[in-house]
Amino acid sequence: KKSGVSPQDSKLIWRVLQQAFGHPIVLSSTFRILADLLGFAGPICISGIVHHLSDENKTFRPQVKLLGVYFISSQEFLANAYVIAVLMFLALLLQRTFLQASYYVAIETGINLRGAIQTKIYNKILRLSTSNMSMGEMTVGQICNLIAIDTNQLMWFFFLSPNLWAMPVQIIVGVILLYYLLGISALIGATVIAVLAPVQYFVATKFSQAQRSTLDYSNERLRKTNELLRGIKLLKLYAWEQIFHKSVEETRHKELTSLKSFALYTSISSKNQFTFQFKK
Repeated sequence: KKSGVSPQDSKLIWRVLQQAFGHPIVLSSTFRILADLLGFAGPICISGIVHHLSDENKTFRPQVKLLGVYFISSQEFLANAYVIAVLMFLALLLQRTFLQASYYVAIETGINLRGAIQTKIYNKILRLSTSNMSMGEMTVGQICNLIAIDTNQLMWFFFLSPNLWAMPVQIIVGVILLYYLLGISALIGATVIAVLAPVQYFVATKFSQAQRSTLDYSNERLRKTNELLRGIKLLKLYAWEQIFHKSVEETRHKELTSLKSFALYTSISSKNQFTFQFKK
């Protein structure tokens, strides 16, 4: 029977992960969205301070006088530069607090997830029969990739999963504020973001494919090296050193080619992220 994970089993795995770690991810995402919304308070407060200190708004004249005391409205109170500075300080303090809380919950959840999956892998390995290893159904390279790389990738997925909800909120709110301040000119930046989004998706797809192929070639190289070391006496007896050496070198060359593609797509992705931040 061909080994593999069926779509139904994959759905069950994600359902178990959702039941075990769904609530911390929702909490981390909520903290992240609140932090991103409070992050817009800084530019808004700075704009209010500049407006208050401008020449036409330099004087502050309350209009209501009762019993010899001037009373100001809430709008005039919030337009004061000192009040805006205090509000900006409080907003930035809350923004950093929510952001660090989001990071803490996401990192803790990712580490717990990695530990849980590694424990399940170890328990499964202890129950494997020797025939699974000898027949090639499960190799040492596959086990190393599962424990060291795949679990680490899942951990990083949970680290970065709040960005799936936070980044659209940042883009939408940022475009709305830019349109309010700059008018129709803000749509130019939104157009650039809309054009670069499919490019980023294409690069991310190629990035994932390069990473997957790198893991496959690495697993194949480890398997061949393990076979070479186990049968070293037989190789010496029949003088097969050059044959196995050439096979391992070819696999290593494919792995290096895949690593170069991985590095190329990583640099392109970093450049696109810098472009997004510059436009925002």
